[in-house]
Amino acid sequence: LGGAGVAWAGVGVAPGRRLLWDNPEAWGAAAGRLGCRSVHLSSWRLPADLRSIRRAGLQLAVYTVNDRLEARRLLDAGADCIITDRPDAIINA
Repeated sequence: LGGAGVAWAGVGVAPGRRLLWDNPEAWGAAAGRLGCRSVHLSSWRLPADLRSIRRAGLQLAVYTVNDRLEARRLLDAGADCIITDRPDAIINA
């Protein structure tokens, strides 16, 4: 479903809980409109300025990062959370 360009506010999902889009630069307007508290983005579809998400008062989680150096770079760039399939590979990033 990633990148489907869909925002759900209906059956079984509370408004503002889940947001997917094709344009990673569009996170601000969509997240604000839905009242989101965090943004979860794919590691290969990130906006140029990760810190802009923090400046907007949102937390940022990035998925799926399985490389230790990439995890460290993303944390340094402003990510709050790294989601991985390989915690053993990045645990000390």
